[in-house]
Amino acid sequence: MDDSSDGSELAKHHTTKQQRKALAERMKDNNDEVKLVIVRNMWLTGFDAPSIVEVQ
Repeated sequence: MDDSSDGSELAKHHTTKQQRKALAERMKDNNDEVKLVIVRNMWLTGFDAPSIVEVQ
């Protein structure tokens, strides 16, 4: 995803469609170390992931 208004500091964190798909699969895997993903404008609707019960 390319949004020129983000500037270089945020742009380095942009993900591709394939990367977002991989993250979605990781978020649905309870055994994966990924527990939190910060969302800017993707996954806002239609993403079914378990709720975080405990944050350490």
